[in-house]
Parts: sequence; structure tokens; C-alpha cells
Amino acid sequence: MRGSGAGAVDGSTAPVFYPGVGLWSPRAEANRVIQLIRLNGQAVMVNSDLIESLEETPDTVVTLTSGNKLIVRDRMAQVQQKIIDFKRKIYGPAE
Repeated sequence: MRGSGAGAVDGSTAPVFYPGVGLWSPRAEANRVIQLIRLNGQAVMVNSDLIESLEETPDTVVTLTSGNKLIVRDRMAQVQQKIIDFKRKIYGPAE
């Protein structure tokens, strides 16, 4: 049941993907996305390839390619470092 928040049809706790939004539930596989913390303390997993921009106003606003915006506790530099770490994990360090 993709996007329903109910998990898999068999009742397991499979990751839930919200199509076109770039968000996964906190149950998502941590090695495919970066974890950010919403202002209310809730963890959210975000596909870093779908981040269009970051700004501090003073809260950090993450704008996704879909136009959706997330306001998170993580500072802009922290989000940037998480993206760099994630990309290095996949592609290896810059030479």
C-alpha cells in the first residue's frame, strides 16, 4: 500500500513511500535517504536527490523538486553535510 502509511499488504513494516513527494516514513531504509528532524522532533527520511534548495529563515526550509517544503531542526550546514556524506557513501570520495 504505497503512500497509505499502512505498511505492506501482509501487515509487515515495509517502508512507505509517498510518490512524487520524495518523503519516506521513518521506517524507510536509512542507507537510501538522509534523515532530517522536523520542528516537532519527528524524524523524516528525505531523498536527497529531490532537494532543490535549502534556506535558513532562521529555521531551515528544505524545498523539494515537487514544490513541497519541509521546515526542519537541522541547520543548513548539517543538511549539506548529510548530503555530502550520503553521496560519498554511494560514489566514493572525491579524488
